[in-house]
Amino acid sequence: MKELQDRLIAKIKEVIDTCLTERQREVMIRTYMEQRTQMEVADMLGVCQTTVHKIISGNIDYSNGGRRYGGALKKIKKICESDQEVIGILGRLEEIKGLLSET
Repeated sequence: MKELQDRLIAKIKEVIDTCLTERQREVMIRTYMEQRTQMEVADMLGVCQTTVHKIISGNIDYSNGGRRYGGALKKIKKICESDQEVIGILGRLEEIKGLLSET
């Protein structure tokens, strides 16, 4: 199970490194890999915390029914949902989780 988790993390890191903008990449690494708060990241980058939040989560267009657009997490999720390696790893992890819950 640990090997599958490590493969999944490596794949997500690959997506971060190759598919995000430089700013998105920097924010995601500092927030999730270095485990810094949004305020800490904002201070490091010289921006507001809300800017860091929008880089991660995107903006909400209230004039368009509250539709969310942009954001690094949305981009990562979209890429991973169509990646066969990620789909396979997640499927295998679910199988293992099911087997463990049976015992």
